[in-house]
Amino acid sequence: MSNPQRRCLGCNQSFDKNKLIRIVKTSDDKCVIDREYVMNGVGKGGYLCASSECLKKAVKKNVFLRVFKVDDASELIDALKNELK
Repeated sequence: MSNPQRRCLGCNQSFDKNKLIRIVKTSDDKCVIDREYVMNGVGKGGYLCASSECLKKAVKKNVFLRVFKVDDASELIDALKNELK
């Protein structure tokens, strides 16, 4: 049995979900990294490759603002940059 596939918000390619970084929107309209893949999010969740290139693509296309319907994703972007170091 294969692992569930999810699509990266940056490169739009499908990968095993356990190879991607999971992002959820919390009830207080914050987007956070779900390292354990267990958080219940509000609305849609998203996945991102563990690649700074995919992060750059997602930021350039304003993906986080559109997918999570938030006004500001700067905290999430900073957290993802730290995660990718």
